[in-house]
Amino acid sequence: MLIPIFEEKHWSLVIICFLAEEEGVSPMLLHLDSYEYHQATKISEPIKWFLKQKWNNLKGESSDFPTVDTKTVEVPQQTNDYDCGLFVMYFMKLFLKQAPKRFKIQNLEMTEINLSKLLKQSAQASKIYASPT
Repeated sequence: MLIPIFEEKHWSLVIICFLAEEEGVSPMLLHLDSYEYHQATKISEPIKWFLKQKWNNLKGESSDFPTVDTKTVEVPQQTNDYDCGLFVMYFMKLFLKQAPKRFKIQNLEMTEINLSKLLKQSAQASKIYASPT
């Protein structure tokens, strides 16, 4: 699930990843911010609250809600203070193209590395990201 976040005149992206059933692990939140402006922990709290409410509605309040970890994904950084929305749309597009159907714990690190590498390569090819030389 992709959740664009708009707070304090800045856009970032949270992706809820559901791990493969055989992993027996809770969902994970990935936070992508092209300006490193939003704090992942602050952004993730309302999403975790929402997930807990949905869990309670489906499973009942007596069942244990799993831990939901938040991970910040290294992404290309914008060079101005107004392209954050474009970066979020671009991240969403690339993630949808490359994401596996189900994540596995062993692949989360590789997913972050591959996503970061893909974003940087694609952004440079598209010239939306200018890295300092």
